[in-house]
Amino acid sequence: MAWYDICVDAQEWYQQQLEEAEQRGRFKAMARLYGIRLGRPLTEAESANLAQRLDRLGEERVGEVMLTSSPDALARWLSDPAAQ
Repeated sequence: MAWYDICVDAQEWYQQQLEEAEQRGRFKAMARLYGIRLGRPLTEAESANLAQRLDRLGEERVGEVMLTSSPDALARWLSDPAAQ
């Protein structure tokens, strides 16, 4: 493998790691805000649903639901895997 190829591979790996770290950071921040809104930490199932929704619906929609829902409605939304 040529030196150039090694550098390109390393740069691609670094970029992928950076993107994954940013995604984890956004999830942690959103999960913390959801916990504050609910008045308790998220359960494992709620965390998994939140991560899936962030991927599927995006930060804007997930944030909108958090800000516009009552804690009870938010808990129901998190517990329903099919909720939009």
